[in-house]
Amino acid sequence: MNMRKQICQIIWLLCLWSFVTTVCQAASLHAIIVADTNDRSIGKSTKVDFKNISAELENIAHATNLQLKKQTFTASAVTRENLVNAISNLQPALEDVVLFYYSGHGYRAEDKKSKWPTLSVDEGLDYTWVIEELKKKNPRLLITLSDACNVVIQGLLSSSRSMAKPRKENYKKLFLDFNGQVLISSSQPGEFSWGGSRNGGLYTSSFLKSLREALQTKNPSWKTLLAKIPKTISIQDNQGRKWKQHPQYEVIEAFSLVSALSTPPTDTDGRFRVEIKTNKGKQNLAFHEDEEIEFFVKLSQPGYFYVAGHHKKSNTELSYLLDINNQDDEAIFIYQVDKNVADKWVSLGKFTVAPPFGLEAIQVVASNQKFDQLPPFQYDQKLGYHIIADNIEKGIDKIRQVKPINNQKTLATEAALIIETKQK
Repeated sequence: MNMRKQICQIIWLLCLWSFVTTVCQAASLHAIIVADTNDRSIGKSTKVDFKNISAELENIAHATNLQLKKQTFTASAVTRENLVNAISNLQPALEDVVLFYYSGHGYRAEDKKSKWPTLSVDEGLDYTWVIEELKKKNPRLLITLSDACNVVIQGLLSSSRSMAKPRKENYKKLFLDFNGQVLISSSQPGEFSWGGSRNGGLYTSSFLKSLREALQTKNPSWKTLLAKIPKTISIQDNQGRKWKQHPQYEVIEAFSLVSALSTPPTDTDGRFRVEIKTNKGKQNLAFHEDEEIEFFVKLSQPGYFYVAGHHKKSNTELSYLLDINNQDDEAIFIYQVDKNVADKWVSLGKFTVAPPFGLEAIQVVASNQKFDQLPPFQYDQKLGYHIIADNIEKGIDKIRQVKPINNQKTLATEAALIIETKQK
């Protein structure tokens, strides 16, 4: 079996912040698939990887209704310029999924601090750069998989490789419903990963096998899927030498603002409704620094509402109240809709995009009765925000713990949307 040394690394990163109720109808799966099929030592193996990954992408797209938008780079098309352009020019919407897959040689410099390898494309393409650039795109789910060596190699690269039916709803559980990160490496530091011309990368094929088995179960999960992959993968090369690789992974499940806001509590049975939109509509919203955002709210009946914002960037979270009128005290947060403007769009004014940039959830809480209290908050002079909490999950809990005046005639509901703010 033709073998080559390489390490298979997978990062499954979820951008938690895309609020789209029609995701299965409108969202896309953007895939950049790279396979160094021209390489004499590993070309046959990378062709198998390319075929297997491409087939699984078709399965995922079919089962989830994600629209597959695939860019493939094989043979002479595998150049640093082509890959940099494809990554830089990618423009996914907030509800989209992005997948980057690379099968080929890789290496690392002795003084490199990052745990990720350099992809052996022309003068080299740092896999860390690939990850960070794609993270900046803020898709709902980001998947990057590099099946490449991750060892210090001097001189020439070695030619050894480190080289029941799925249920449709299970694809959705893994690729649409899960929120968090799945971090995987096929080998621990100092080890090689292996594969051959028949089955491709041993870890890649083991991962796909475990994925397909999980898709046939009643309740698949990433932890169970990965735990079933052998803890030790053993191989004997064509010179009789025995090798072992030990996969490692982390599964970090995170709170999802998408889930929390997509099913708001309601006491209205449709009798009392609230909607929110911007001057750019309701979906795929992106605004740049110094650009103006205008928010509009519509209540189906006379009533009251206030607006909360939830900001997310990297590890920073913030929930805050938005002042929406010129009244005194807490009245600056509450807007009254009388019968003259009921069931009509009301402008909350224009706001200028300013730091910090990232993803913002705008939540409108409405009732047909007056609010006798608001969520507790503190004004931060440095940030200029009326802060409810520095944790979004706690912020939403505080908002929902506050109820309008309770009587038999009280109706209450919510609406929300997600916007992305970007630096120029």
